[in-house]
Parts: sequence; structure tokens; C-alpha cells
Amino acid sequence: MRRSCPFYFNLALATVRYGGKKNFNWEAPLTELVWITSIVSIVVCFIATKLLLGDSRRLRRGPTETLVGLSAIVSCGTLASALIMEFTKIFVSTSSRHVSEVTNASGHGGRR
Repeated sequence: MRRSCPFYFNLALATVRYGGKKNFNWEAPLTELVWITSIVSIVVCFIATKLLLGDSRRLRRGPTETLVGLSAIVSCGTLASALIMEFTKIFVSTSSRHVSEVTNASGHGGRR
């Protein structure tokens, strides 16, 4: 499997932050990778849109408005995917309150 630059950047960052630690939140490097990848994707989206459509003169609106609009639409989707992951962690993370309550209840047979 081929890995990208954000992967290696996150690997170096995680090694510096968590390399010597025995106990750390293993979800943190994964979350950081998602955000790094999202930011890189948004930047590349704006650059690619400028390169591919930058000299288009036949658009109704000005070229700059159209480029920003198209890039913003794609960027909103990219940010939504990262935010969905953050909201999902609220309910499924091993350090979340909800998971702790379920674990505690299962240890007591469902009753406290």
C-alpha cells in the first residue's frame, strides 16, 4: 500500500509526541491524521481548481468568484467528513463518558 506525505508527517509528529510514552490515547494520532489530511486536501483543492479553471473567461460570474465557490463546496464536504468523525468519537471513543457508562453498567449486570 502506498502512503502519502500527510501520513509520514503525522508519523513523525506522533513519534515526537508519543514515542516514549507507554500510556497515551491511541486515537489522538488517528484524529491528527484525519485533520492533517483534510487541511492538505482543501489546499490542494484550491490549487487544482485554480490550475484547471484559472483562465476560464466564458463563465457567467468572474473567474475568481467561480473558483472560490467551487473550491468552497468541495472544502465543505471535506470538513464535514472530519467533523462527522469528531462527533462519532463522542459515542464510540474508549475515553468517552457514554462508553464508560456502558462498561460500568455491564460490569454490574445493567443495574447500579
